[in-house]
Amino acid sequence: MPQPPILVWNQGKWNQSVWGAAANNNQTNKAMPESNRISATLAAAAITAINGAIETIRTNLPFLLSLTTDERKALPKLGDGRVALLEDAFPLMVANPDLVPSYVDIAEVTKDHDLRVALDPILNSLGTLFQDVEDTEIIAGSELYNAIRAFYLNCQEAAKRGTTSAQAIVDLLAKYFARPGRTAKPKPPTP
Repeated sequence: MPQPPILVWNQGKWNQSVWGAAANNNQTNKAMPESNRISATLAAAAITAINGAIETIRTNLPFLLSLTTDERKALPKLGDGRVALLEDAFPLMVANPDLVPSYVDIAEVTKDHDLRVALDPILNSLGTLFQDVEDTEIIAGSELYNAIRAFYLNCQEAAKRGTTSAQAIVDLLAKYFARPGRTAKPKPPTP
């Protein structure tokens, strides 16, 4: 018994896509949509080098601390709005040690000041790098999801046309594409 033709999704202009058998279609089949923003690989050697560079950063910052969410919320912060306070108050503290409370160690305050000043550009560089890595991962994941979704939709159409292997794929992947709150339509009774 001849198998039905394998169906492919041919994406033409936006919202003008058609289904058709691969052999009978005059349109060019596109493996990926035109919105393919990233096409890259990351070699194992590069991953090793990157992880080594991250470890080098950690080695050079042995004093790093981690905060819990509650600690992060509870601590007063010297954010952007208070940088002027730092710029005004710190030199005054150094210039007027007799006005600094006895329980405040000006040497430790100076170390905290110098550390914060040194960490700020490092944090900015790492923040930008983190954002770029995260954005690239999001784009790659989005493109991967779109390709998988196109495959799933193609399998749905192929299953409607009687391709049994496509139905098995649809059955396996349907849970990932189910919409919350929607119930499946009951199948009509067979006579």
